[in-house]
Amino acid sequence: MGLQYSCLYWTNHMIKAKECNEMKDCVLNFITSKKAIYWMECLIVMGEIGAITSGVKNIKDWGDVNNIPSISKVTKDIQRFVDSFSAVIIENTLGGHKDQVASVAYSPDEPGHMTSGSSDHTVRIWGAQTGEQVGQPLQGQNEGIVKLLVDAGADVNAQGGFYANALQAAVYGKNEEIVKLLVDAGADVNVQGGKYGNALQAAAAGTGSEAIVKILLGAGADVNAQGGQYGNALQAAASAGNETMMQLLLEAGADIEPEPRTYSIELFPLDGQDESETMPPEPLFYSIEVLPLDDSTDEADTEPPEAFTVELNTLERSGDGDF
Repeated sequence: MGLQYSCLYWTNHMIKAKECNEMKDCVLNFITSKKAIYWMECLIVMGEIGAITSGVKNIKDWGDVNNIPSISKVTKDIQRFVDSFSAVIIENTLGGHKDQVASVAYSPDEPGHMTSGSSDHTVRIWGAQTGEQVGQPLQGQNEGIVKLLVDAGADVNAQGGFYANALQAAVYGKNEEIVKLLVDAGADVNVQGGKYGNALQAAAAGTGSEAIVKILLGAGADVNAQGGQYGNALQAAASAGNETMMQLLLEAGADIEPEPRTYSIELFPLDGQDESETMPPEPLFYSIEVLPLDDSTDEADTEPPEAFTVELNTLERSGDGDF
């Protein structure tokens, strides 16, 4: 019992004590030695992972109040370590989740809470001091879950995953409230990525709704942004056969004839070859003679309606077969 109490509450007693050189040396020696690892290991075995974060915060606050930069720096490193491995630690110490824990966030409010998100499609809230679950798990695509994660510091513009980013995931789910919540939290409506290139094109392609398109346009979405499967939002709406959506985009300034995509080819000299030798020669012109397919085909049927030429840009072939 004595060891458990010491592990749980020694930092609470420390912050109430006056700073002195002896205490400063003791604390610094503790957090820079294996003792800190043993302390965290004890709390994990006790199922008190939340006490690690709150304890580290106490040490850091004590170092800040007493203007001890070395302690503040080390506690930041310890907290970074805890943040990096907290998902694994929670998965192996806290019950509740039925699948792998994918993310963890800590809220420094009193008495402190931790949230964990899992592949079982639930988010659970834990007491940082007790390690006990608070309330019922949050399930499904719920704006409460998103708000909880945003408030805990989640990066609304983080890239990756099947939907490329959180905003496009909300568009796919046709959840207007979450789209608005993310936009209000600073989500970039023009960020590129994913199957449809951007959130507006994804919404126009039929995965979203007219209300979501209005939210995105109101937040500054570029109606003529290029990229993605359909090239732009207007072409996505046309492909989906949604005339109402097309009208909405046209009223917002969608260009019926967008700029064509251009490509450039850069030529590099081969080994031992002068750079000038890689330049193509002047264009060559060829005439094409149209002949009947067989004796039964009238020659007049094969005549082209107008004379035409074919322009070919060629590169000289070198001796080893390369261009």
